[in-house]
Amino acid sequence: HATTLSLNAENDIYIGEIWMFPWIAGRVAFAPGMSGEQQIDFKPKGVGSDINFTAKNILSRQDPLKMDPLYYPTIEHTGSVRFIAEENLELGVLNFVSVNEKPTREMINEFRGGDIIFGLETGDESISAASVNFVNLDNADKNHRVIISASGDVRFLSGVNMTVPALSLTAKNFDANNSEITVGGTFGSELAVQDTLSLRGGSTIESLSPRGESDSAVPDPVSIDISSQQLVLEPDSYIVATNHGVNVTGDKPIANLNIQSGEISLEDAFISTKSTNAAKAGDLEVTATGIALDKDSRIGSYSFSKGESGDITIGSSRLTMSGGSAVESGLDQVVLEGEERAPYAAGDSGDIKITSGVMHLEEGSYVRNAQIDNAL
Repeated sequence: HATTLSLNAENDIYIGEIWMFPWIAGRVAFAPGMSGEQQIDFKPKGVGSDINFTAKNILSRQDPLKMDPLYYPTIEHTGSVRFIAEENLELGVLNFVSVNEKPTREMINEFRGGDIIFGLETGDESISAASVNFVNLDNADKNHRVIISASGDVRFLSGVNMTVPALSLTAKNFDANNSEITVGGTFGSELAVQDTLSLRGGSTIESLSPRGESDSAVPDPVSIDISSQQLVLEPDSYIVATNHGVNVTGDKPIANLNIQSGEISLEDAFISTKSTNAAKAGDLEVTATGIALDKDSRIGSYSFSKGESGDITIGSSRLTMSGGSAVESGLDQVVLEGEERAPYAAGDSGDIKITSGVMHLEEGSYVRNAQIDNAL
């Protein structure tokens, strides 16, 4: 039975060079003929303590230039972790690490506050590349979900790297800069933003399906649901649902991707589903009042191997495509030419359905559906 460690303050909690390691030790095994370090088989056999922080404000504002790299702020091998702030929750530098592959219960990491900020604003890229990290399996047997809930804004400053089995995020505004979010494809995830969701500085949201091949019937894919009043993707940013690129025979389902927004704006960015193994790429549905694609932006679904590409459904009052932007399903032309089999695709392409009151295609923009024995 797991214990709970609660840290409560009437006003503020300040976090410095914290290192919490509350776990249940495993066993030490010795094998004949093995030397020194090789003799130790040290694995956790259970989930560590739950940890709860509760205060008016929870603030972690370290100066990274003064931090000892040997004592990087870390919370490791825990059960559920909860940070509950009445007003501001600011975590500048912190690692969340879990190595227990098969815990016996669900673990929830929960972050609640008025405004929530992860990461640091700094010009030093070597520091900003590792500000707040969530080091977890991207797929797990149990729904080990991260919940981020703000009555105000959520901001990921430079260098947030979040890998979690599932994510539920609610906020008035969500802004990510130079940050990466990776979720699994075993459980669904959702980002519900009232006003503006923006990805800047090459920020990404990616869903990865489980590795391997299905033992029996392939289950239905889960959905990654993203909603906002405005969705803005700046250059080199993207939202994608795909598979791990290791096993080309893998067929576990890739998540469907559902985007709903008032206005969507992409500049040299893309929203897509993709398969590089035997699984069908997820279906992609985009619904918005206005959609603007500029400077080689893409809304697409792609097959780079034996799987099919997914269906694309776009509904809008106004769709504008410029600067060589595209809506496409099938095998990307670059891959076709690289494998010298154009115009033949490896797998069937999904359907493309666009319903729009007004549709403008300018400056070499296009809609393409590349099928077996045909490339349109």
